[in-house]
Amino acid sequence: MKRPEPPDDEPLLFESPPWDDEVGPASDANEAARAERPTARRRASEAAARPLPLPLFPELEPAESESPAPPPRSRRATVEEAEEVPELLFDPLPEDDPDAEMAEQGGFDPDAEPVAELGEEASFGARLLAGIADVAVHGAVLVLVLLGERLLGMRWSVDQWPGLAVFLLAFSFLYAVVPLAFWGQTPGMSLVGILTCTETGENLSFPQTAVRWAAALLTALLAGLPLLLVAGGGPSLGDRLSGSVTRRIAG
Repeated sequence: MKRPEPPDDEPLLFESPPWDDEVGPASDANEAARAERPTARRRASEAAARPLPLPLFPELEPAESESPAPPPRSRRATVEEAEEVPELLFDPLPEDDPDAEMAEQGGFDPDAEPVAELGEEASFGARLLAGIADVAVHGAVLVLVLLGERLLGMRWSVDQWPGLAVFLLAFSFLYAVVPLAFWGQTPGMSLVGILTCTETGENLSFPQTAVRWAAALLTALLAGLPLLLVAGGGPSLGDRLSGSVTRRIAG
């Protein structure tokens, strides 16, 4: 059999469809739009990948609730405000008066007259007699210690001298410092009628009396040579070092 031939208007296998030719300008617009799509997509991706610029120090907006900071004040204004002290609502405590407290406790009367009126400066003879009386008291104590050891049946030896010397020094310190600090005179000075005090007439302090005792001990170690100061009419070594004066009791 003979195969029938296709009609003339039937399109071949690899021919473009007939509607492509009929569309014309519309197909050209579509092709231009398709060509622009990759460019738009590339621009969008580049814009998304590009980092956004950030400010180095962003400006912070002040909160509405926070009050503005007060202006700085000068140092002079601060000092003037500190000097303005408000009045107290209560009476201030009275200042302590040691004389009044001691008077209430029966110690002494601050308005009372002095017990003894001081006269002129003590002479060399009065000082010498007072010193001899005080040395006699020390000698009596030493004799009592030796008699006590003898009565207890103890034998005296040279090795016991250091202990006895320490005992005599302790007794001498208490004998001189305590009476001078409280009454201004030792028993020997009281016997002669002289008194030691400051230049203003007040009692000596414990450091001053300790200095006087050390000066008396130094005078004894130097065989009485510092007494020449008193013999010449000047103050003694103890008065010079302790800042005190020795006067006779008037009357």
